[in-house]
Amino acid sequence: MSIIEKAVGKLDSGTKHPSENDDRFRSIRNYQNSARRKKVRSTLELVDDGSTVIKIDFDRLDKYGLYFYKENTKQYEDELRRIKRIMSKIAFNTSQTRSSLPSNVFLITSALPNEGKSYISSNLAMSLARERSAGVVLVDADLPRRRLSQGFGIQQQPGLIDILSRKDEVSITDVVLNTSVPHLALISAGQDSQSDPEVFTDYFAEGFFHDLANRFPDRIILIDTPPLLLTSHAASLAQFVGQILVVVEAGVTENRYINDAVELLDKNKTIGFIMNKSTGKRISKHYKEYGDYGSSRDNGT
Repeated sequence: MSIIEKAVGKLDSGTKHPSENDDRFRSIRNYQNSARRKKVRSTLELVDDGSTVIKIDFDRLDKYGLYFYKENTKQYEDELRRIKRIMSKIAFNTSQTRSSLPSNVFLITSALPNEGKSYISSNLAMSLARERSAGVVLVDADLPRRRLSQGFGIQQQPGLIDILSRKDEVSITDVVLNTSVPHLALISAGQDSQSDPEVFTDYFAEGFFHDLANRFPDRIILIDTPPLLLTSHAASLAQFVGQILVVVEAGVTENRYINDAVELLDKNKTIGFIMNKSTGKRISKHYKEYGDYGSSRDNGT
């Protein structure tokens, strides 16, 4: 895999921020007021205080096609290192910030299924977690599929959909899960089985991701979403993030599908492309067919 393009647009200098009187401001404020704003313990220090810490099972991740450690390790590490250097530069270089949207929040998607976006999300997260100066929060926002939640064994934990459904008993501190890998935190898709894209269309969702970015300003936040051309989830969420990464299966995905997918995104955002499966041995076992997207979800044991 390699980065093949980074298309950078320029935001209209006349963009107006929401005032206290409009619906957008009120929705964000409602989110902030409803969340129990306790301090989130840093994932940089795993304290044995009886709190939940998710043990990362690498064999399980490999079973779900989410980790590369059994083959071509050095090659993949080199490629991931190149990608995360660019990501870190964009995320933490305030001089390059083009809007009020959080620059350390990256949405990861693809045009079609079977391109390896969840695989990329998982391995980028693992690679970023090895950095001493920063960490990562990996969010499973692929509500129809929920592969990250299954692979990491957190499908029964409260998560994104529970927060966005405004469940009073669930706060941001409940959904950010420390792990046995230092610098890595996870947010599951959630316990609620619904996958209604409407939860991503209001400013309550924007308030959540702004809050997440503010609580973890020294971390990169990765959001794994469904393919752009299969559901509206990714396009809806894209309006609330600063950066977008589109995973493309090398030599397979036709340009017309890539173009159709990009047409759904705001061209004023930073949009990067990652060419996946472009070199080395084909690891087809990691990319099973989805069929009807999300209809044959693995149970995960």
